[in-house]
Amino acid sequence: MKNYLVGIAAGLCAVSFAIAGESSPAHPAVVTLTVVQFRALDGLAGGTPYTDATTTLAAHPLVTAVGDEINPTLRCRGAVEFEIRVASADKAESYTPVGIYFRQQAGGDDANGAANFAPAERHGATLRVKNRFATRGARWELFVVIRRNSDGAIGVIDPPIENDQAE
Repeated sequence: MKNYLVGIAAGLCAVSFAIAGESSPAHPAVVTLTVVQFRALDGLAGGTPYTDATTTLAAHPLVTAVGDEINPTLRCRGAVEFEIRVASADKAESYTPVGIYFRQQAGGDDANGAANFAPAERHGATLRVKNRFATRGARWELFVVIRRNSDGAIGVIDPPIENDQAE
Protein backbone atom coordinates (compact mmCIF):
# COMPACT_ATOMS: atom_id res chain seq x y z
CA MET A 1 0.00 0.00 0.00
CA LYS A 2 2.90 2.35 0.78
CA ASN A 3 4.28 1.85 -2.76
CA TYR A 4 0.85 2.62 -4.20
CA LEU A 5 0.59 5.88 -2.24
CA VAL A 6 4.18 6.84 -3.01
CA GLY A 7 3.49 6.25 -6.73
CA ILE A 8 0.47 8.51 -6.66
CA ALA A 9 2.32 11.18 -4.69
CA ALA A 10 5.25 11.02 -7.13
CA GLY A 11 2.87 11.26 -10.06
CA LEU A 12 1.14 14.26 -8.58
CA CYS A 13 4.48 15.97 -8.09
CA ALA A 14 5.26 15.34 -11.76
CA VAL A 15 1.95 16.78 -12.96
CA SER A 16 1.92 20.51 -13.46
CA PHE A 17 -1.28 22.46 -12.99
CA ALA A 18 -2.03 25.69 -14.74
CA ILE A 19 -4.78 28.13 -14.01
CA ALA A 20 -7.35 28.62 -16.79
CA GLY A 21 -6.34 31.23 -19.28
CA GLU A 22 -4.62 29.36 -22.09
CA SER A 23 -6.70 28.69 -25.13
CA SER A 24 -8.07 25.17 -25.33
CA PRO A 25 -9.89 23.11 -27.98
CA ALA A 26 -13.55 24.03 -28.39
CA HIS A 27 -14.80 20.47 -28.00
CA PRO A 28 -13.15 18.47 -25.24
CA ALA A 29 -14.34 14.95 -24.44
CA VAL A 30 -16.32 15.52 -21.24
CA VAL A 31 -15.97 12.70 -18.71
CA THR A 32 -18.09 12.80 -15.56
CA LEU A 33 -17.03 10.60 -12.67
CA THR A 34 -19.97 10.21 -10.28
CA VAL A 35 -18.92 9.23 -6.76
CA VAL A 36 -21.06 6.39 -5.36
CA GLN A 37 -18.92 5.42 -2.33
CA PHE A 38 -16.07 7.74 -1.29
CA ARG A 39 -13.01 6.10 0.29
CA ALA A 40 -10.40 8.39 1.81
CA LEU A 41 -6.75 7.43 1.30
CA ASP A 42 -6.16 7.60 5.04
CA GLY A 43 -8.76 4.91 5.75
CA LEU A 44 -7.44 2.09 3.58
CA ALA A 45 -6.58 -0.56 6.16
CA GLY A 46 -7.26 -3.81 4.34
CA GLY A 47 -9.85 -2.40 1.91
CA THR A 48 -9.92 -1.25 -1.67
CA PRO A 49 -7.88 1.91 -2.27
CA TYR A 50 -10.35 3.32 -4.78
CA THR A 51 -13.48 5.40 -4.51
CA ASP A 52 -16.45 3.70 -6.20
CA ALA A 53 -17.66 5.81 -9.10
CA THR A 54 -19.50 5.51 -12.37
CA THR A 55 -18.03 6.96 -15.56
CA THR A 56 -20.11 8.84 -18.12
CA LEU A 57 -18.74 10.09 -21.44
CA ALA A 58 -20.57 12.80 -23.38
CA ALA A 59 -20.78 12.06 -27.11
CA HIS A 60 -17.48 12.82 -28.85
CA PRO A 61 -16.23 11.88 -32.33
CA LEU A 62 -12.80 10.65 -31.15
CA VAL A 63 -13.66 8.83 -27.91
CA THR A 64 -15.95 5.90 -27.15
CA ALA A 65 -16.77 4.19 -23.89
CA VAL A 66 -16.37 0.41 -24.27
CA GLY A 67 -16.87 -2.56 -21.97
CA ASP A 68 -18.26 -2.28 -18.48
CA GLU A 69 -21.22 0.12 -18.33
CA ILE A 70 -20.31 1.33 -14.83
CA ASN A 71 -16.56 1.80 -15.36
CA PRO A 72 -15.93 1.66 -19.13
CA THR A 73 -12.60 1.98 -20.88
CA LEU A 74 -12.27 5.32 -22.67
CA ARG A 75 -11.00 4.37 -26.16
CA CYS A 76 -9.38 7.17 -28.19
CA ARG A 77 -9.07 7.29 -31.98
CA GLY A 78 -6.88 10.37 -32.15
CA ALA A 79 -5.47 13.27 -30.16
CA VAL A 80 -8.14 14.64 -27.86
CA GLU A 81 -8.48 16.84 -24.79
CA PHE A 82 -10.41 15.40 -21.85
CA GLU A 83 -12.39 17.53 -19.44
CA ILE A 84 -12.82 15.59 -16.20
CA ARG A 85 -15.65 16.48 -13.83
CA VAL A 86 -16.60 14.85 -10.54
CA ALA A 87 -20.19 14.62 -9.29
CA SER A 88 -21.90 13.04 -6.29
CA ALA A 89 -24.52 10.31 -6.71
CA ASP A 90 -26.41 11.45 -3.60
CA LYS A 91 -25.84 15.19 -4.18
CA ALA A 92 -25.05 15.53 -0.46
CA GLU A 93 -21.31 16.05 -1.05
CA SER A 94 -19.24 17.86 -3.62
CA TYR A 95 -15.84 16.83 -4.97
CA THR A 96 -13.06 18.51 -6.91
CA PRO A 97 -10.52 16.72 -9.11
CA VAL A 98 -7.08 17.86 -7.92
CA GLY A 99 -4.61 15.63 -9.74
CA ILE A 100 -4.10 12.87 -12.24
CA TYR A 101 -1.59 10.06 -12.62
CA PHE A 102 -1.16 7.47 -15.37
CA ARG A 103 0.23 3.92 -15.13
CA GLN A 104 0.67 2.04 -18.40
CA GLN A 105 -0.82 -1.45 -18.49
CA ALA A 106 -0.04 -2.53 -22.06
CA GLY A 107 1.48 -1.48 -25.39
CA GLY A 108 4.58 0.68 -25.63
CA ASP A 109 7.10 2.15 -23.25
CA ASP A 110 5.37 5.08 -21.54
CA ALA A 111 5.08 3.84 -17.95
CA ASN A 112 3.68 7.07 -16.46
CA GLY A 113 2.00 8.45 -19.59
CA ALA A 114 4.34 11.46 -19.85
CA ALA A 115 5.01 10.92 -23.57
CA ASN A 116 1.34 10.44 -24.42
CA PHE A 117 -0.45 12.88 -22.09
CA ALA A 118 0.22 16.59 -21.67
CA PRO A 119 0.37 17.95 -18.11
CA ALA A 120 -3.08 18.43 -16.60
CA GLU A 121 -4.56 21.89 -16.20
CA ARG A 122 -7.03 22.83 -13.51
CA HIS A 123 -9.99 24.88 -14.68
CA GLY A 124 -12.11 25.65 -11.63
CA ALA A 125 -13.85 22.41 -10.65
CA THR A 126 -12.54 20.45 -13.65
CA LEU A 127 -9.26 19.00 -14.86
CA ARG A 128 -8.23 19.09 -18.49
CA VAL A 129 -5.64 16.76 -19.92
CA LYS A 130 -4.69 16.21 -23.55
CA ASN A 131 -4.11 12.75 -24.95
CA ARG A 132 -1.50 13.42 -27.66
CA PHE A 133 -2.18 9.95 -29.13
CA ALA A 134 1.59 9.37 -29.27
CA THR A 135 1.45 5.65 -28.38
CA ARG A 136 -1.06 3.74 -30.50
CA GLY A 137 -2.44 0.49 -29.11
CA ALA A 138 -1.45 1.38 -25.53
CA ARG A 139 -3.56 1.18 -22.39
CA TRP A 140 -3.20 3.07 -19.11
CA GLU A 141 -4.85 3.01 -15.76
CA LEU A 142 -5.86 6.56 -15.02
CA PHE A 143 -5.87 7.65 -11.39
CA VAL A 144 -7.96 10.77 -10.78
CA VAL A 145 -7.22 12.19 -7.35
CA ILE A 146 -10.25 13.93 -5.86
CA ARG A 147 -10.89 16.08 -2.80
CA ARG A 148 -14.10 15.84 -0.79
CA ASN A 149 -14.93 19.50 -0.34
CA SER A 150 -16.65 19.19 3.07
CA ASP A 151 -13.49 18.07 4.91
CA GLY A 152 -10.62 18.03 2.40
CA ALA A 153 -10.27 14.22 2.45
CA ILE A 154 -8.48 12.77 -0.59
CA GLY A 155 -9.69 9.80 -2.63
CA VAL A 156 -8.78 8.15 -5.96
CA ILE A 157 -10.96 7.06 -8.90
CA ASP A 158 -9.37 4.74 -11.48
CA PRO A 159 -11.03 4.60 -14.93
CA PRO A 160 -8.99 2.93 -17.73
CA ILE A 161 -8.01 4.69 -20.99
CA GLU A 162 -6.54 3.27 -24.20
CA ASN A 163 -5.49 4.34 -27.68
CA ASP A 164 -6.69 2.49 -30.78
CA GLN A 165 -4.05 1.04 -33.12
CA ALA A 166 -4.78 3.43 -35.98
CA GLU A 167 -5.59 7.13 -36.07
